[in-house]
Amino acid sequence: MIVFAVVDVISGRDEEVWTSMAKCLKGLKGDVTPLIMNRIFEQEDIALTLRVTDPKMLPTFLIENVRSIEGVRDIETFSLFEGTFLAENDRVQRDAEGLHAYAFIATEPGQDREVYDMLCSLGEHMSVYPRFVAFTFHKMKCTIILSLNAPSIDTLEEFLIEKVRSIEGVTDTQTMIGTRYQFLVEPSDVYKGRTT
Repeated sequence: MIVFAVVDVISGRDEEVWTSMAKCLKGLKGDVTPLIMNRIFEQEDIALTLRVTDPKMLPTFLIENVRSIEGVRDIETFSLFEGTFLAENDRVQRDAEGLHAYAFIATEPGQDREVYDMLCSLGEHMSVYPRFVAFTFHKMKCTIILSLNAPSIDTLEEFLIEKVRSIEGVTDTQTMIGTRYQFLVEPSDVYKGRTT
């Protein structure tokens, strides 16, 4: 299972928390393995992508390794279901550059699978490419989350309008944008096919 965690950081402690969290989480492997962290500038400050093999261990992991970091105010998590990492090995090196966006996609009931399959088949367009797609039925009134890399806001916007919002069955999207991006494990350990 993949879990997405959004960490709220106390204002003025951003860099300190980023550095502490990266140091604490980098290379940890076990029942909960931190894969990726990136800086976001909307509601919360840091997004974490975690691979969880034993869900019972998630609360302990978060308490001991995330909430214990001075400057962390709160954390919100949600599970991703039937996810697929889409990035190919030659694109992994580019992941550290540009914008990193999460598109939260609402769909018409009954069209979830068709929209998911269309998102899985999206390829690179104007240097924007999908990194992963997964179902999540309980976050921001969305059905699916799509992670993207883009060189700029303009190309991201065009991709979302032309390639995502135009898919039949998509009713709405919300986008969370991040800038700084860091692998917490080897990139090849992140992109290993389906998450479930």
